[in-house]
Amino acid sequence: MKLAKKYKIKHKRKLRKKVVKAIRKLSKKVTLRRKVQKRRKVALKPFYLRSWASLPDMQKAERNQALEILRHMRMGETLKKASKEVGLSIRAAKSHIGNTLYKKRGKWLAKLQDSIQRCMVIYDKDKGKISITVKNSEDATSIGLYLALVNIALEEGKGRVFRKLNTRSIRDVSGKRYRLETNLNRLYELQDEREDEGIFEIYSDE
Repeated sequence: MKLAKKYKIKHKRKLRKKVVKAIRKLSKKVTLRRKVQKRRKVALKPFYLRSWASLPDMQKAERNQALEILRHMRMGETLKKASKEVGLSIRAAKSHIGNTLYKKRGKWLAKLQDSIQRCMVIYDKDKGKISITVKNSEDATSIGLYLALVNIALEEGKGRVFRKLNTRSIRDVSGKRYRLETNLNRLYELQDEREDEGIFEIYSDE
């Protein structure tokens, strides 16, 4: 009887271990399947709906080109002409800015605002020259104005041009706030660093 009891207990333990092992294995498979499904969903999204961070490097470069096309169109150029000037096909451009375009009397036009994420360069008071990801064209316009005023201030040596700024700080996609550098002496230092690096671009591929 004792041997029979020991055998039953031993058998139950073995069975329990097998069940636990099977459950863990199944759980890993389910987790892996969910990850794959999530990746597929992201991959199937049009590029203009995808976050900046989710884009491969090549698509980040294309998005920057597409945004440049969008800027040209908002200044009155046609989609065809802007695409040719920037060097990106219309098809590739539409994959990134398609939700901001609409047709009127057979002509493609651009909406005045968009919610496409882009990575841009700023001069931060604490960190100097950095790249941040912003969530829409409104934030991008604020950064563009700031950088234009930086160039004017450096050329004329007048810091008062920053009075035209509509904001002294900018938030990234995560909500983190960055204070824009407006101190002329500090900007001259950053300008020297910029010249050492070569050509300056307001959009970043990082």
